Amino acid sequence: KNFTKKTFLYDSPPLKKYATSDSGLEEEWLKIREEITEIAEAEARTVFNCYINIFELVYRIFESRAQKEELMFLQELNRKAQGLFGKDFQVPEIYYRLAIRFRHFLIDEFQDTSRLQWENLFLMIEDALATGGTLFYVGDKKQAIYRWRGGEVRLFDNIRERLRNYNIKEEQLTTNYRSQKEIVEFNNAVFSIENLERFLHQEFGDSNNLIYFSPRDRREILEIFETSHQKPRPENKYGYVKMEKIEGEDGDERIQKIKNRLKDIISDVRSRNFDFSDIAILCRSNDEVEMLSGWLMEEGFSVQSEKTLDIRNNSIINP
Repeated sequence: KNFTKKTFLYDSPPLKKYATSDSGLEEEWLKIREEITEIAEAEARTVFNCYINIFELVYRIFESRAQKEELMFLQELNRKAQGLFGKDFQVPEIYYRLAIRFRHFLIDEFQDTSRLQWENLFLMIEDALATGGTLFYVGDKKQAIYRWRGGEVRLFDNIRERLRNYNIKEEQLTTNYRSQKEIVEFNNAVFSIENLERFLHQEFGDSNNLIYFSPRDRREILEIFETSHQKPRPENKYGYVKMEKIEGEDGDERIQKIKNRLKDIISDVRSRNFDFSDIAILCRSNDEVEMLSGWLMEEGFSVQSEKTLDIRNNSIINP
């Protein structure tokens, strides 16, 4: 268990102030880290290999069933395309199989593009660029939320390297056209480099479940947010942001305080001539949405959520 301590995440051995290390110590430290990695991987295989075997068995049954019923799931599409347009194929043959030739490519939400998706398109994109075509891709590294299904935010930098022989133009959108001034400035303060550095150097949890950011994590996060500062449109000079921290002796007391505060806020907003349709409440989970919807309906407020709009929950259909 001591192998997971924060100390071993550092690239160099931790030393006392003003102490120095030589190449021999650095080499031994790297060797220790490599051996710890091997031990961790061996332990992971011992714990998880049985589940992997079960998954592989179920997946073979799944593939067999899908083939019999002539089904293809969306997540399989890119893998199948890779088999169709693999590295052994030439660009003319790809176009022949598609029965069409593409000259211009537009990719939105590029931060969620997987490496497999990009490799499937690369040959055609490179051919288009070499013959007067274009590639236009739009994305925001800060909004990358699909890493769990292969989204690769590093492709932003990878493209610039692979296509460096073409006329690459990069533009940062530094003006926020959507939000009012106070909201933009609040976001600038939250995601400023100084505030992020303070946050990233913190530790969370307890000694048995310590969560922290490694030096590499901190570098990658700061690099992503280094261009996050925005300015509002001149006409968007209003807005209002307020934060409150609600604490309680236990979970039940905290929930009751939140419930009472929420009712007070809604009453205050309504007294300022805002309609219910002007009020939106954001929650972290569906369970919280259900809980808050219940509170509001108890007070006689009209509520619309994914749950209340689901016709399966309508009393006429499901009495």
